[in-house]
Amino acid sequence: MRAKRFYELLPHTADLGIRVRGRSLEDLFRNAARALVDLHTDLRTVVVRERVRILVEGMDTPDLLRRWLAELHYLYETRRLLLPEARFSELAETRLAAEAAGEVFDAARHEARGEIKAVTHHGLSVRRLRSVWVAEVIFDL
Repeated sequence: MRAKRFYELLPHTADLGIRVRGRSLEDLFRNAARALVDLHTDLRTVVVRERVRILVEGMDTPDLLRRWLAELHYLYETRRLLLPEARFSELAETRLAAEAAGEVFDAARHEARGEIKAVTHHGLSVRRLRSVWVAEVIFDL
């Protein structure tokens, strides 16, 4: 199980799961974006060259997180954007507005890692445990 300071891989038979932590809900959503980028390539190689405004709505906080990650994944799939940084102008239970930042995938500098098909509802959770927020997300490979 590979572990980073802000996320860890969860054992899963067919797909890929992560557990993400954050001191606040903003921190959790930001760390989830960083984890997604780290699944695509080595996060340490990504620099900020572009900024994108993102607006997402969900039914509740777990669904909002799934839709946030799905939007970031969509931008990676369609524009090859790696967006590990985010500033939130709004983050509520069912809505977020953010400016995500990063750069376009460059095969000369970025190692391509496994292919992700989708962010799933399966096993999705967001909860607060004392002073830390924890989320679990499963990606369809």
